[in-house]
Amino acid sequence: MNLKELWIGDEVVLIKSGRIGKFEGIHSSGKARINIQGQMVLSHANNIEIYAAPEEEDILLLFPDETEHVEKSIQIPKWKDTIDLHIDKLAPHMEHNAPATILEFQLRKCKEFLQVAIDKKVTIVHIIHGKGNGVLREAVLHLLKDYSEIRYALPEKNGGSLEVWLY
Repeated sequence: MNLKELWIGDEVVLIKSGRIGKFEGIHSSGKARINIQGQMVLSHANNIEIYAAPEEEDILLLFPDETEHVEKSIQIPKWKDTIDLHIDKLAPHMEHNAPATILEFQLRKCKEFLQVAIDKKVTIVHIIHGKGNGVLREAVLHLLKDYSEIRYALPEKNGGSLEVWLY
């Protein structure tokens, strides 16, 4: 990526780690200065991509006014009850990272997914982990034990995913 094409404040993703931050300019070393949750990170230009936000859908809501209804269109992100943890689906730019880095990223995304489901009071979600050698499946099952909101985790799709029931 050509750093001179970026604007201060552009959202970018660090390819190797999958972390998202805001471009803050070019350091004297020639690396990009990226602000990730208040922490400044320096990165080579070839490790940066413009962040593409998840798809959004327009929803028309009516907000009551004292005398009449006023229409306002807002953007609400789509949310699905299924997460596919295959790295080629979740973050294709990470496919060639170290297995430990990929697993850590997959588990973090799984935690985020579960927290949103809990906050939304969803009763059933699906986690696709694949069959493989079972490392991700075992890690997900271990992760699920940390949640008191989980009622059951049932294997489905011949063991390639879990149906998780929440309280």
